[in-house]
Amino acid sequence: MDSYTAHTLIRDGTVVALAAIFGIGLPLARSFARRMERGDVSRLPASAEAADARMERVERAVEAIALEVERVAEGQRFLTRLLSEPRKSRAIADTRSMEEEDGATDTITAHVRGS
Repeated sequence: MDSYTAHTLIRDGTVVALAAIFGIGLPLARSFARRMERGDVSRLPASAEAADARMERVERAVEAIALEVERVAEGQRFLTRLLSEPRKSRAIADTRSMEEEDGATDTITAHVRGS
């Protein structure tokens, strides 16, 4: 990349960043200033108990989401491992198709050996 292109990219990036700051930041600053004038800035929740109950619900929701994410990750690891072993999976599929042709059943029986 030549220096002219690099300077152009930097200049364009700066223009976009400034536009975002003024386009988003300025209205936010105005609304915050209006709230400060009205005295709405330091409004606390209705009660500490309501805040505690709300925090408990948020914690439970985060824990549930974490469990679901872990389940999805475990499934992804399993599929990755399964797809990374193509010969073994093909051998399993071939064995199953041969069992189906032979009329083998899918029942598993326990065999107990005497000692």
